Amino acid sequence: MGYNICIRGTTSPLWEKKIFVGKVNEFTLKNVSKDNFIFGIQAVDLDGNESLIVIPLPGR
Repeated sequence: MGYNICIRGTTSPLWEKKIFVGKVNEFTLKNVSKDNFIFGIQAVDLDGNESLIVIPLPGR
């Protein structure tokens, strides 16, 4: 069905926000500094089941 972008502050132990972006290969978050947050990707199936959150490696 698509993907969530998961966001948390660099000092937060928990994910603070999920943004469903649909079935896409790219997505740009506007007005969000990569220096202040950690980002993760999560797959979502048709029933709403969510995968584990994966943190992408830099440069990929």
